[in-house]
Amino acid sequence: MITPAYRDVDPEELLTIARKQELEGLIAKAVRSRHLPGERSRHWIKRPLINTLEVLVCG
Repeated sequence: MITPAYRDVDPEELLTIARKQELEGLIAKAVRSRHLPGERSRHWIKRPLINTLEVLVCG
């Protein structure tokens, strides 16, 4: 799923939008940064939304 680009929006608000849409997380980048296939760039930032649950299983 490719979501729309958001500009001039508070990052915390973007995380809220991502959670409501049940997305895995956010990818943010500098507007002028290029995509280099197979390479990681410091201009691209990944912010995963990780849901964890602690459980105790007894048997």
